[in-house]
This record gives sequence, C-alpha cells and structure tokens, in this order.
Amino acid sequence: MKNALADGLSAISVDSGWSSDATINAMTVYARYSDLIRTIPSEGIQMRTRPVVVAPDAEALAFEIADWSIHLTDGLHAYLTNLSRVKISWHLVPDSALARALEADAWIRSNYLDQGYSFSFLDELLSGDMAYLDIGSMILENRAPDAGYKGALQYCKIDGQPVDVGAFYPFEYHWGLVALIQKDASGALSDQVWLLQQEQDPWLVDMKLTLAQYVELAYRARGFHHWQLAYLNRRDPTFARMKFALPKMFPTATFGESIFEPSP
Repeated sequence: MKNALADGLSAISVDSGWSSDATINAMTVYARYSDLIRTIPSEGIQMRTRPVVVAPDAEALAFEIADWSIHLTDGLHAYLTNLSRVKISWHLVPDSALARALEADAWIRSNYLDQGYSFSFLDELLSGDMAYLDIGSMILENRAPDAGYKGALQYCKIDGQPVDVGAFYPFEYHWGLVALIQKDASGALSDQVWLLQQEQDPWLVDMKLTLAQYVELAYRARGFHHWQLAYLNRRDPTFARMKFALPKMFPTATFGESIFEPSP
C-alpha cells in the first residue's frame, strides 16, 4: 500500500487554480462551508444529521491555547483562525429520481450491480462526510488512552520506526480513515496532515497537505467517502467512483484538476 500511495502522490499535485494558504481567509473558508450546507440539500441528496459549521473565535482560540498550555505552528494557528469545526454528512434520497438514474446507469451496473453488489451498499459509497474537530476536541482525543485511532496507529511505522502514538492528534474521523496532525521537532502542533487507514493492516502516510489544503480538497470533493484515497492514488477505485458520480450528484459544482484531471 505504501508504494502505491507514493506512486500516486508523485503523479498528483495540488493545482494552482485555487488559493494558497496565505489567501484562504476566514471569509472564504467559513463562508464556503456555510454555503455548502445550504446547497447540498437538493433533488436527490439530503443531510443525514443537522450540519454544523462553526465560525472562528480568536478569543476562544487564545483561551484554549493558554488553558491547554500548547504551542502551534504558524500554519496551524492560521488555519484555526479561519475555521473552527465542521460536521456535514449527506446521502442519496432513497428512491429519488437521482437514485433511480444512478441505479440504472450502465457504468454502475457493469462495475457494481452486475458484480453482485446491492444498490444499498453502493448508496453508502455514494455518500459523504466532513467532520473536523476543534482544537480542544483534538487535544482531548489525543489524551484519551482509549481513543479509537490509537489502536491502529500503534501498528504503523515511519521510515521503519514505530510511531510515537502520543505525538498524533486526530483532526477528522472519516469512514475508516483518520486525518491526523503531529507535533513537530520543536514540540509545536503542526498543520501538516497525515492519513491513517485503521481497518485491516493499518498504514500511515504523509499526505503532503496542510490543513488549509486538506479542507479545500474536501470541500471540492463534497466530503465524498474516501476522497483521500482518490487523491493519493488514482488507481484506487474511489477515484473512478468520484469521477463518475460527483458531476451527476452536484452538477453545478466545479471540481479541481487535482482530483479529476491527470497532472502535466
């Protein structure tokens, strides 16, 4: 898995068509995600649970930093002043026109239904989640001995060495995957994202993305289940599902070349 992911990363770059970290500000990130919760409920798609998008609060962030006696890199501090917390979960409306059209599609039938998969199983694959933790929740999870991600993380290695489980903080739990941030050499929490696959043969990989880049790609992908695997490796089945399904499910959205188009 590690070699396949490395091959995928070498062939993919975050395209230059979207803003750099320095220009992703509170208005763009918070407003974009706030707009997302207004536009996702549409013909054929609905929210599973009430969505949450929390605006940044400089005073609350300063209190958290002081109260927990933590240090943040400039990049992580900048991200947390742009967006605090997100919880968005969407799925197909059963028996909607969109669901019926997808079920009848030749690509769906050839790749899934004719292979023995039920449409109810595929309905889960063609869904999405975004669940970003605030800094306090990240710290509480890190300090909880029984935090779910730790059991898988202890079996992972970086450059052949066992992982320091306590150095990783969960940012998002996503359908068997966990996006993590790590303490850097100075002891400060960094905004660089690592991805943990915690089901069967756990593995850990540096996504080579900042949190600002991660949440931008998640926004573009609408939190499509396992979008991270499609980003890391275009040979992953998720890539084909996203390329097929997202334009049909969100026809007015524009999805970036870093997800859909081959790099030069």
